[in-house]
Parts: sequence; structure tokens; C-alpha cells
Amino acid sequence: MRIKDTIEKIPGGLMVVPLLLGATINTVDQLHLTPIMNLLKSLGAPKTEQGYYEMLQIGGFSQELFKDSALVLIALFIFCVGSQMNLKIGGKALKKGMLLTTTKYFSGLAVGLLLGSLFDPWSGLFGLSTIAVIAAMTNSNSGMYAALTSTYGNRSDVGGLSILAINDGPLLTLISLGFIGTSFPIISFISVLLPLSIGMILGNLDPKIS
Repeated sequence: MRIKDTIEKIPGGLMVVPLLLGATINTVDQLHLTPIMNLLKSLGAPKTEQGYYEMLQIGGFSQELFKDSALVLIALFIFCVGSQMNLKIGGKALKKGMLLTTTKYFSGLAVGLLLGSLFDPWSGLFGLSTIAVIAAMTNSNSGMYAALTSTYGNRSDVGGLSILAINDGPLLTLISLGFIGTSFPIISFISVLLPLSIGMILGNLDPKIS
């Protein structure tokens, strides 16, 4: 069976297909269907804090892999990418990441502030508040970016994820709105850049590691 080739025919398929499959399984799991819970109970599965039995919370390696490991897998992916990059590619990756992040951030910020000045900041345009517009336009999905660039881009494109990942959460959105002041928490940047840097150092010290 040519499963991988079939999935790769879909743009970003290596990310999208498992994502949809996982979302479907999790949706069914959250319905807490009686037959499924009875089966899990008979197999000795532990109860959740809410008193239910869920397929994705059976403990052990399965729960760690399918329920609690999203950030770990992305960090491991970044580390592996770094191990295959030389210093020249690393410089290109940082430039691309900074360009993508700053362009996306300032574009979203400008549109959000413009709409906030023209309309009510809370009800906004079509009921969208300023913070909703800025958050939607400035945030990114590192997993999707990694899947697309690993298929259609080069190593420096994938390496740009180390910078782009800063914008995954609400950090820059909150900074732009002044909710957490104007100082940039440099530790957030270091925490994202560290796996890539360690991988790059090891890969350059010993080519066999890459």
C-alpha cells in the first residue's frame, strides 16, 4: 500500500491528515459513549478527573504520545532540523524566520489598529474586536509550517520555524495591545531557539549525527 504517497498528494497532507484523524478520534472520545467507556472499564483503564473513561487517557506511552506530546514532537523536529544545518544555512534560516515573523506581525497589527480606529474596539467590524483581528492575523501554526516546508521547501525554510514559533501563542498579540507591558521576554525566544542551536552544534561537530 502506498499510504505515504497518497497522503502527500494533499498539500500539507503529512500534517493535515493526521490532524483530522486525531481530531475525529478525540471528538468521539469526548462524547463519552457508553459502549466505549464500558470496554475501557473492562480493560482496566483509569478514570479521568471528571470520572469518565477515555481512549486517549489510558496512561502509559499511548497517552504520552497521542495526548500530551505535541510540543515535545515539534521540539524534537526542530532539533533534528538543526542537526542537518550548517552555519551558512543557519544564518539564512534566521533571516527567513525574522522576515516572516515581522512581516506577519506588523501587517496584522496595522490592520487591527486601523479597524480599531475606524470602528468600536470591542464590537469592531462584523462583531470582530480589535484583539480578535490582531490575534487571528498575527498568530501562526508551526506544525503546519513545518509540514509544508519539509515537503516543498529546503532546510533553511524549515529552520525559520525557530523564529516563527515565537508567534504561535498570544505573546506578541498581548505585547502589541499593552496587556503585559512593552518589555520582550527574551527567555521565550531562547526556549524556542535552543533545540535548533543544540542540533546545529552537534551536527557541525560530527557530520554523522546529521
